[in-house]
Amino acid sequence: MAEVTANYALFDHLRLNQALEEFGYCVFNAESAVDTDSIIKELSHRLNEKVFSAWHSLMPSPSSYASPVSYSGLFGLEKFPFHTDMAHWKRPPRYLVLMAESGADDVTTPIIDSLELVEKIGRRTLNRALVRPRRPVRGKLPLMRLLDASNDNNSIFRWDSVFLTPASPAGEAGFSALSTAIGSERAYELRLSTKGIGVVIDNWRILHGRSAVSTKDKGRIILRAYLGRAE
Repeated sequence: MAEVTANYALFDHLRLNQALEEFGYCVFNAESAVDTDSIIKELSHRLNEKVFSAWHSLMPSPSSYASPVSYSGLFGLEKFPFHTDMAHWKRPPRYLVLMAESGADDVTTPIIDSLELVEKIGRRTLNRALVRPRRPVRGKLPLMRLLDASNDNNSIFRWDSVFLTPASPAGEAGFSALSTAIGSERAYELRLSTKGIGVVIDNWRILHGRSAVSTKDKGRIILRAYLGRAE
């Protein structure tokens, strides 16, 4: 994977969208931004997607201090497994935006391009793989596919070994194949080490995680927002 970087002042349709189309993500530098709200508003405009969730601060914490149904509650300061955000929703938000408020050099955001996983496993296997949330979402347990091409003519790749579970024999086969492929795939490491450095991630394509956090990096604060309709 190559890293594509855009300055905040240079956000434009061509640069941002070309990077997302080719690589599935785009790193940006918003150190010069007057306020954080202006960043997400401009990204919303450039990507033609509504803000689903405005900035929320994420800080590493031991599992005992976090919700037991969150990644922090399950993994604490250990590394987070690869996943796409809100994969247990019928339609996850299209874009995930992460930006450092207080960075850390030794904590990374590893990413994997699902296009490489689909090529290894095969579209048919993943398209036939039915999964469902482990717990109801808005009172429902919808059946979904690991690779769903039925949403607005755009494929949605979803993966979360924690909050999704197979819902059919084909789902079990796809789940197993994907777990194995992810385990052997080489990840690209993003470093949000300086305030204002961020990344826009295509949440329908790119899997991400988080490396383990040492005691000295517990002050790391990452801002997170989502763009796009979700249901």
